[in-house]
Amino acid sequence: MADPPPPDQSLKLTKREEYTLGFTTIAFMAFSVIEMIYAFSSNSMALLGDAVAMMVDACTYMFNGCAIRRARQQGKEDKWAVLGPVISTSVLIGAMIYIFYDAVSTLASGASGDGVNLVVVLAFGLANLVIDIASGVLFCAYPDAYRAVLVFAEPESLEADGGMNIRSALTHVVADTYRTIAVLVTASAAMADDAISSTAADAWGAIAVEIPVLVMAFGLGRAAWNRYVARQAAPPAPAPPKAVVAKRDDAKARHCWRELRVFLRACLRELRSDRALAPLWRPVDPEEQPEYLAVVAEPLDLGVVRARVDAARYKTLGAFLEDVGRVRTNAARLRAAFPGDARADDLSHAAHNAEDLCRSMAHAFRRKLGWDLVAACDRLEKRSLRRDRRAARA
Repeated sequence: MADPPPPDQSLKLTKREEYTLGFTTIAFMAFSVIEMIYAFSSNSMALLGDAVAMMVDACTYMFNGCAIRRARQQGKEDKWAVLGPVISTSVLIGAMIYIFYDAVSTLASGASGDGVNLVVVLAFGLANLVIDIASGVLFCAYPDAYRAVLVFAEPESLEADGGMNIRSALTHVVADTYRTIAVLVTASAAMADDAISSTAADAWGAIAVEIPVLVMAFGLGRAAWNRYVARQAAPPAPAPPKAVVAKRDDAKARHCWRELRVFLRACLRELRSDRALAPLWRPVDPEEQPEYLAVVAEPLDLGVVRARVDAARYKTLGAFLEDVGRVRTNAARLRAAFPGDARADDLSHAAHNAEDLCRSMAHAFRRKLGWDLVAACDRLEKRSLRRDRRAARA
């Protein structure tokens, strides 16, 4: 498999971070939607507060996952590493303030009775705890992030072990675990003691939910602020000499184009292994089909395409697919000029199959690679064309 250009070694990000956040995003969002429906039906503010918090958590995980993917592709974290935690924490605190105010108002008004369905609250609390534990286990791969969240430590390796985005996501997981435990304790107390009304217990549970949120938000906010201050105080890195930049760009271009040729050869090997495509690998014999040159102005076969790959003629995947498409276009023209001809029909069918196979392999290659080699080659080709135009004007 092709490797991306060497990134900044101070940030070691892999697809594991994206998979971890992807699981927590799907699990939390699906559960929170169901929980919110039952929160209204059971008249539970604690359950509603937990559902709202989990929705914010799910959005946070999705945002963190996008930021990590961006950092992995660029080889370094950017402003999104700080902006994501700040936005998610602010929204979460706002939602918790509203629920805290509502719970305090309920207690101050002296509301009593059994307006809350404690069985539903306990059921969702236990299910939520299972999801929290599963998510926590996935985050065990980042011990420094746990230290930062639980004891407010600032390990030096945290920058390389997931960065601010993993810490932000873990903060929400731990806070949600605390909230779940608070809801379970208050609901269990109300069921065990008839003197405690379910409404009051639910209100106290909603209040208890706010405490871990504020504690976690404080630690995350402080870390985000420290990161922002450090970025602002750090002097801008001196621009490298033009010769160094040019040498680095040339090395990156050679790397990308080499990896592109490796993939193109893999495509051609796959086409070569299909016996039905054998007619596409040799030029049409004018003696066998003298009418071919009269129909096709620019003959092309896969043997010529392979020679162009070996000669490093293709700088982009689009250029390669354009030539494969031209083979298909030539065969289609021959078929249209001689309808009912078996050889023309077979040639056209084989050419269409070859183009579809190449495009399918390119799609699978993009998804499996982990970084967009095709886009990188396109950017390099555009940059090369701009440089050639500037040289021509000079």
